Amino acid sequence: SSAGKRVKLECDRRRQRTRINIGPAFEKWKMLRESLSMKTDLQLASFLLESLQPQTKRSEKTGNETVCVLKRTAAWN
Repeated sequence: SSAGKRVKLECDRRRQRTRINIGPAFEKWKMLRESLSMKTDLQLASFLLESLQPQTKRSEKTGNETVCVLKRTAAWN
């Protein structure tokens, strides 16, 4: 039906706005997602974005900030 086609087109448009093309890195993406036992691309993307944000804390003795840097896992190689 015409209404059904319009609904499908609108859903496709919304989905298209959130897509990215990672080209040849897609195979590594799939392997990383599998190795981390994540079920969705959204889970992996959120995990990676959160892991890259600097984590800061203040030393109670000096008041200086310490930045924690995350190490790459073997799955990233």
